[in-house]
Amino acid sequence: MPFIIQKSASSFEIISSFKDLKLLTDNLTHCLLLTYLEKTLSFPVHIGWAANTDGQTV
Repeated sequence: MPFIIQKSASSFEIISSFKDLKLLTDNLTHCLLLTYLEKTLSFPVHIGWAANTDGQTV
């Protein structure tokens, strides 16, 4: 999966295709990335999703 990762002072932004988003979230039902990060990291993780399909954010 190709990603663009941008780091800011207090967060990361990961940009990918809608196809990859659906793959990471089991067709938008469960976030496999969040599950992995919660098991791996010793601090709380929060993920927000946005998608742009046909020029509209969903």
